[in-house]
This record gives sequence, C-alpha cells and structure tokens, in this order.
Amino acid sequence: IDFADTQGNLWFEFHLQNNLPTQKNYVIEYVGGNLYEAKLYNFSNRIIDIIGVTKLSKYKKDKGYVFKITAPPHSSTEYYMKIKSRTSPMVLKLKLWDKNAYYKTKNDEFNIIFFLQVAIGFLLFYNLMILLFTRDVVYIYYILITLSSLAFSVLFYQLQISAYIYVYPDFLSVYDADIAQWALLASFVFLPWFVTSFLQLKELMPREDKVLKYLPFGFVLLTLLSVYGIIPAVVTFSYFVVMLLALGYVSLQALTKGVKQARYYLFSWLLSVGSLLYLFILYDGYIEVQQYSLYVLHVCLFAQAVVLSIALSARVHYETEKKELSDAKLFGYQKEETIRLEGEVAKRTEELSEALKLKNLLFKEIHHRVKNNMQIIISLLRLQADALEDENLQNVLLVSEQRIQAMSSIHEMLYVDENIHKIEIKEYFKQLVSEVKNAYDVNNNIDVKVLTDETLELDHAIYLGLVVNELLTNAFKHAFDGDGGRVTLSLESNESAYTLKISDNGKGGSIISKENSLGLMLVNTLVKGQLKGTILTKDEDGITHTITFLKEKHAK
Repeated sequence: IDFADTQGNLWFEFHLQNNLPTQKNYVIEYVGGNLYEAKLYNFSNRIIDIIGVTKLSKYKKDKGYVFKITAPPHSSTEYYMKIKSRTSPMVLKLKLWDKNAYYKTKNDEFNIIFFLQVAIGFLLFYNLMILLFTRDVVYIYYILITLSSLAFSVLFYQLQISAYIYVYPDFLSVYDADIAQWALLASFVFLPWFVTSFLQLKELMPREDKVLKYLPFGFVLLTLLSVYGIIPAVVTFSYFVVMLLALGYVSLQALTKGVKQARYYLFSWLLSVGSLLYLFILYDGYIEVQQYSLYVLHVCLFAQAVVLSIALSARVHYETEKKELSDAKLFGYQKEETIRLEGEVAKRTEELSEALKLKNLLFKEIHHRVKNNMQIIISLLRLQADALEDENLQNVLLVSEQRIQAMSSIHEMLYVDENIHKIEIKEYFKQLVSEVKNAYDVNNNIDVKVLTDETLELDHAIYLGLVVNELLTNAFKHAFDGDGGRVTLSLESNESAYTLKISDNGKGGSIISKENSLGLMLVNTLVKGQLKGTILTKDEDGITHTITFLKEKHAK
C-alpha cells in the first residue's frame, strides 16, 4: 500500500515490465477484504488511462477482482490501483497471472467445484427417491435445504469467477448476486424445521419445538426489513446468530437425552458454524486468502449434505432398532401376561372343575333321592293293591305303578352313569321292557328287540319313556295269544328330528281299547304337547306306532 487519501481510498503503485520481444497478456487479480470499488489506471506519458472500473452495490461485492492487461514487447508501464473497502482489511495482495495460466487455474477450480455440485445433486436425487417411498416430512426439509445450498453453490461460484468471465466473456453469462443471497437465505429458513422433525422434538422437548417452528418466520421478516433499509442489518445478523445457537442447544440437549441421531446434526452444525466463521474473517480481510479458500464453502456445503444424508439413514436405523426393542419389550410383556393368564385360566379351570364335580354330585344325589321317593310311592301302591279285592282297581294301581317306575328308571340310570345330562336310550328301553314283562308276568316267548344308538336329553327321555311304557304295556296285554310273538323298538334321527317306531306282529287290534282311555290320552298329550310331535298308527300284520318329534334346537 503506497498511501491512503483522506476519503479512505487505498492506492497501489506498481510497474509491469516485459523484456520479451513478443506481446504478453496478463491478468491482475486483487486479493483482499470486502471490496466496494476498484479502479486501475495506466500512467504513461503523463496521461491517466482507466483500464478497469467496478463499483459494487451492497450485495454485489464479488465482481471486479481482476483486470485484463496487455504488455507490449520490451516495455515498462506504471500502474495505479485505487480500491475502496467497506471494512479495514488487514491483508491486501495483487497477483499477476499469465492469461493462459489464469484460464487453466480457473478451469481446474471449476472442475473441482462442479464435481462437488454433481455429488450434492446425486444425494438430492437419492433422498428424493426415499421420500417417494417413506412420505416422511423430514426428507422434504432435507431436500429443500440441500437444493438451496446447491443453488447457492452454483450461483456463488459463478460470481466468484466473474473476472474469469470478464477475461473470456463468451464462456458464461454473469449471474446476479441477489439470487445467490436468497438461495443461502432459504437454506437457513428450512433448517429449524428440519431439526424439529429430525430430532422429533415434539415429544422430546415440546416447548423448544414450538419456538423453533416460528424462528424462520422471524428471520425472513427481519431480512426483508433490512434489505429495504427499514432496520439495520446488524439486527438480522444478531437474530441469525441466536437461531444458530438455538439449533446447537437443542441438538446438544437431545444428545444428552439419549437421541443418538443428534450427534450427526451436532457435527453438521459445528461444520456449518466453522465454515461461516472462516468465510467471515476471510472476506473481512483478517486472514490471507489461500488457494484452497475458494473451496471451503463448497466443501462444507457438500459435507453438510453428506452428513445430513447419513443422519437420515442412521435415523431410519435407530427407529428400526427402537421399534425392534419396543417389539421385544411388548413380546416379553405379552409372554409374561400369557403366563399369568394361563395361570389364572388353570386356576379358574380347576375351580370350575371342582364346582362341576360338586354340581354333578349334587345332581346325582337329587336323582337318587327322587328315585328313592318314587320307589316309596311304588311300594305304597303295591301295598294298596294287595289290600284290595277288586281286580279292576288292582289293574289301575298296577298301571300307575308302571308309569312311576318308567320315570324312576331314568333317575336310577342318571345316578349310576357319569353323564347326568344324556340318557342312553337303548339301555333305558331294555330296562323298561324288563320291568313291564315282570309287572305283567309276560312269558319269555315274546321277543323284544331294541334297535337304537341314540342319546336323549333328560326331558325328552322321560316323556318318551312314558309313551313307550304305555304302548309296550298295551302290546303285551292285547297283541298276543299264548303262542307268543315279537315286538320291535327303534329310534332313529336325522338333522332335525327323531323317529320312534314300536311295532308288533300280533293279532292286531292292540290299539288302546277305548278312545277316551287314560292311556290313549296320556300318549297323545305327551307326543303332541310335550314332544311337539306327531303319532301315526297302522294296523297291518300287527300294530305299528310311528312317532316323530323335533330335536330341541329345532323345536324352538
């Protein structure tokens, strides 16, 4: 620096000498702080020639770093450069480039940064595909942040090489720096929403979650106000710093509360803050610009995209691991609950089994007492019959005795059998046949066949036993002479009904003698009234009674 004038302008003076016999094309690059205005003068023959001039607006501070110079053969030219910076730079430097070397260097820079931008594009596409499958809103925020960062990287780099475009104006078109500024702004706007969704702060830290969700709106509002000069830019910058610190705080808190994926965002946060701090002190001229300085921002943007992409993958892994752990706990709880319930069921089953045994025992005792009471009644009837001399009255008491005996036999069978709810009809009918034969002293030349394998409920068995008793008694009394004969009892069933047949091969006319007799009335009443059935009697080659009645579940 040769001197500074009273208006704060800095002046450089230098001589460019070409000792070669050919003309040389050079590029002079200014490396320094936050440039606002730069002018290059050619002071030859006492004439000032302005070679290059740039005056930058508030957001166009990256143009005009280089100037194109032609050095004639065997010449020595005196130059002056006047610069104006928005800050007081600590490091200022002028670099002289051969035009071809400058082109090659910038071309290499372009290739490296283009590679980083393409890599970010691939990450963007990869997470876009994941978004289509998962429909997770956190991927939307990641895509918006990465897309904004990619746009800023592309625009910012093309602004950085504006001097390169100046040297080769047909290579690219110049982008407006305002677009790059808004692209960078967008990446910070979406960042708090990404953090709240990524770290699931709604369940972990609901108060911080609400604050972070509203921070971007304040940042956008303050930025617009500062752009239009309504408020100082330092207010927006202070708000931005507070927002960054808030993001770092919640990620650190989430990490201390056991959210493993918080470590990835915390690393990304440190990377972003470090790169922004480096660029701040670099462009304000506190440190010297190095060859790698141009790559810092682009490498950090790429690293941030990679880290956040890895974080999203890790989040899926942690969520899967969390789900598996939750499933394991649930399975363990279900297993414990199953064991407990099995124990309760076993206990209740044992209690019910004991209660059922007691119930069966009580039922058997009741049937036994009923049977004993009926036997007492039968004995009383027999004593009464023995005391009478009228044969007709004795027959009446005998019939009553047989009817009571038919019911008593069932209670006796229920007392002996294990199953107190069902009656084996075959055994019951055989017992009835034996008792009726004994009562009427029927000779053994009357053969009785019982054909059935059915079982009946108690009520049906009692009613059916009374019917069989009446019809069987009638057959023994009226159907046969002294030559004997055959009686067949059969009970069959289908899906809805039972069919009872009582037939004999006697002389016929064995229907109960009087239409108004008690026996006939009893049979009709039991069949139609109690069994809800029908009775059909045929007098062909003996008598056949066919009784049909519905099963209990179809009788309702």
